[in-house]
Amino acid sequence: GQPRSGLARFQADGTLDPAFVPPAGDLLLALPDGRLILQQRTISPTLENGFHRYVTPVVRLQADGRIDSGFAFPPQLDAAKTNWLAAMPDGRMLISGFEPDDSREENLKLIWLGANGQILTMLPAAFTGFTRHIILPMDATGVALPADLVIPIPIGGGRPNIIDAAQLLTGGRLLVAGA
Repeated sequence: GQPRSGLARFQADGTLDPAFVPPAGDLLLALPDGRLILQQRTISPTLENGFHRYVTPVVRLQADGRIDSGFAFPPQLDAAKTNWLAAMPDGRMLISGFEPDDSREENLKLIWLGANGQILTMLPAAFTGFTRHIILPMDATGVALPADLVIPIPIGGGRPNIIDAAQLLTGGRLLVAGA
């Protein structure tokens, strides 16, 4: 086969599309019009101190795999702490992220981005508490013991509140699932 840098597109007959050769990166969101939101992983130019910085810009790809210069991810948001939730046919994208960027629970927001990446609306979206990791005791065969025999044991500090999923409902309502 032909090597690809993380993304590949296949024809209806199952063959690799040789015309689609996007830059390396991680897919964040597929848009209804065929464009893609991608997080690249690159090294910055040499800094004044002689070192390079590891950077992870968010870009939008055209349907043919080229970077779309008409999109700019908001610089005040941290791409590493952003969840991409939904894309609307009109070009808007729903993300969750921390604004201001300090990962404090009360700064978690649902954010509507416009088609070019600008922030349209921010909604506060903090959920109470933290997701806890649970250990369930198991028998020698690996089957969890019945719940009436044991009490789950919480361990660790959990993870800060995040928004895992969102679904646009009829009438413009929004269903949000968080941890």
